[in-house]
Amino acid sequence: MRKREFNWFGLIAGPLMILLPLLGAWWEFELGAGAVDLSFSPFTFRLEALGEPVRSTLVSYICLGASLTLVISGVFLLLASLYPRRWWSERLLKFGATKLLWMWISFLLLLILLSAVGNLLAGRFSALEGLRLPYLSGSSTPVLNVDDAVVTLPLRMSLRWPFFFALAPMVLGVLSRIYHRRFAKD
Repeated sequence: MRKREFNWFGLIAGPLMILLPLLGAWWEFELGAGAVDLSFSPFTFRLEALGEPVRSTLVSYICLGASLTLVISGVFLLLASLYPRRWWSERLLKFGATKLLWMWISFLLLLILLSAVGNLLAGRFSALEGLRLPYLSGSSTPVLNVDDAVVTLPLRMSLRWPFFFALAPMVLGVLSRIYHRRFAKD
């Protein structure tokens, strides 16, 4: 009888992937003192304008789909790691191991693109001349000239700890896919 084998990287990454959608927003944006508050991740989206929540059913369903995809990926990764020699193990692992990697990279690129577009638009309009958005994280206090009024808007962007926590299951998922190759060779 053969000793029971596991894919240890996948056994750790799977539960972390299942937990990740429950941890909250990855990024926050605040403009003014309560004028606009935005926080989101692939799994959650919250927007408040002047203290009033702004909701979108479409965005809620997209976040739900991303959450379900990651939970299913975590379950598949667990099953493939518990039974690495089964015929279906490699297929489940291929599905589950890199979903978070692509979500994380897409999220990062989206944030960079939003900042770049915001800065490009600010340079095009004279009313937004003082506005400079930090990339990913940081703060600024732009001074905007609107007609005869001068408006100062403190602006803050920050990456939250779940964004960095996502690195652990992401890296472990990729490592589990690499480690899983040893079971296919026998």
